[in-house]
Amino acid sequence: MINGVCLAPLNFFIEQLEWDLIWDPVLFQIATKPYDDIKTSFCLPAYMIKGQIMAPVHALAEAMGYEVWWLEQEQMIKLKKP
Repeated sequence: MINGVCLAPLNFFIEQLEWDLIWDPVLFQIATKPYDDIKTSFCLPAYMIKGQIMAPVHALAEAMGYEVWWLEQEQMIKLKKP
């Protein structure tokens, strides 16, 4: 967590949730992969922590169309596709 923003490894989103994302090492951003010449629909800042690309969970999940909840008691984030 950085400045109140929960981060997760980018690989989690790509491998576990099977989201089509790309990492731009020049701009240090995460973006959707373009489809049929459609340009990137969003770009989000990312962080490199101990050699691992970390993504802001809430912003990335909402950009992918998920509802996001913070479960205080369990100290975890819940994602739901509406």
